[in-house]
Amino acid sequence: MSSFPNLRHEDTRRLVLSSSAILLLATGASFISPLAAVFATIMGVFVAGSLFVMHYHRDMAKYNINLAEHFQDLQFLQSQLDLRKPLPYLSGWSASPALASRLYSLIEENKPATILELGSGVSTVVMAYAIQKVGTGKLVSIDHDEEYAEKTRAELKRHRLDHLVEVIHTPLVMTTTKGGPKPWYDISVLKSTTDINLLIIDGPPRHTCQDARLPAFEQLSKRLAPGCIVVIDDSLRSDEKRSLDAWTIDCNNDRSEDIPSEKGVSVRYLN
Repeated sequence: MSSFPNLRHEDTRRLVLSSSAILLLATGASFISPLAAVFATIMGVFVAGSLFVMHYHRDMAKYNINLAEHFQDLQFLQSQLDLRKPLPYLSGWSASPALASRLYSLIEENKPATILELGSGVSTVVMAYAIQKVGTGKLVSIDHDEEYAEKTRAELKRHRLDHLVEVIHTPLVMTTTKGGPKPWYDISVLKSTTDINLLIIDGPPRHTCQDARLPAFEQLSKRLAPGCIVVIDDSLRSDEKRSLDAWTIDCNNDRSEDIPSEKGVSVRYLN
């Protein structure tokens, strides 16, 4: 989770716009009189400052809610996982506590036989613990970054869970999709991974291209078992929202669940 307060692009934009508005207001008032210009500047600064204070308090309230949700999910994971070593931090680019706790619950409740994860990391370790606890399940995690895949393997070995997971380095290749060619995983390495009961879409990264995760359902739909559960991370981002809209049209959802966490987690239960 990012620290607070911190400046974002939208904060810079607000600052530039408010400063420009105050400058224009003061310039216009100067044609009336110098006193009017001073008064307009003071009023402009007061209004802009008040808006920034209100924005700060709204962000602070949202931050506190997110923090409480993080602690609740972390407490749940701590109570359920028989951890041998501390987990890597669930922050920044890593899986959020909301995603990790939901994945654990889905495995515990549904006991999926075959799990495919797009994008490895701390979520891989959490799911391996869940598989070990329920006593069944095969997890295959693919990652386009060879160094990151190796870090995940090392983390699984540190927790003595490496025998439960296959982490595969899968480079991105230009793939023909309905939306045009996109860099996506070379799934030729997944020949034996079929009848997927749980699919986690947490890659490729956003920076690889626009709507980087959109091809997932199109490329993997024939490998999904009836009743497959699909989990999409970062579902509050615009790219993932577009992907979810497209998948809703293309697939037959039995029901859906959207978890209002900091980054968003969406679960789709297919028929």
